[in-house]
Amino acid sequence: MTTSATSLRLGLERLPARSCDARAASAVTIRWALVAVFVLAAGVRLVGLGEGSLTHDEAWRANFADHGGAAERSRLPLLQWVVLWVLQRGASSSEAVLRLPSALCGLAGVVLIWRVARRRLGEGAALAAAAYVALHYEAVTFSRVIKEFAWELPMVAGLLGIGAWAHDRPTSRRMWIFLAAVLLGLIAGFAPILVG
Repeated sequence: MTTSATSLRLGLERLPARSCDARAASAVTIRWALVAVFVLAAGVRLVGLGEGSLTHDEAWRANFADHGGAAERSRLPLLQWVVLWVLQRGASSSEAVLRLPSALCGLAGVVLIWRVARRRLGEGAALAAAAYVALHYEAVTFSRVIKEFAWELPMVAGLLGIGAWAHDRPTSRRMWIFLAAVLLGLIAGFAPILVG
C-alpha cells in the first residue's frame, strides 16, 4: 500500500472518532454555556434583591397577605397568598425574603423553558430560549418584585411541557395528568392558564 493510500485509509478510519469528538465537545460547550446562562439568570435576579423599600403594589400585596380580609386576599393568587403569609409568619417580612419567591419562580421559568425547548427544538435552540428568558427585561424585572407575573412564567412553561408530553403519546393517563395540572393551576389562581 502506498503512503497516500495508507494516510487516506487512516484518515477515513479516524473520521467517525472525530465526529464523535466534535459532538462531545459541542455538548460540553453547550453545557458550560447553559451553566453560564443559569448563573447569569441567578445573578440578575438575586443580587441586590433586598435593596430599596417595597413599592406601593408590593406593600399592598404583602399587607393583604398578612392582614387582609377575605375580599382583599381574593385579589391575590391563592398560591402567592399562602407563600407570602407563611414567609411573614415564619421567616421575616424583609424586602429580600418577600421578593425571594418571585426570584426563584423566575429561575424556575428559565429552567423549564430550557427543558421544554430542548425536548422540542434541540439543545442549541433551548440554550437560546433560556438565555432570552434569563435576560429578558420584563422577566428579570418581575422576578425582582412581589407580583404574580414571575409566578406565571414557570406555571405556563410547566403546563406547556406537560401538554407536549401528553400530546406525544396521548393516553388516557397522560390526558388526566394534564387536566389535573391545569386544574391545580386554576385552583392556585393563575389566570394565564385560561389563555395559554
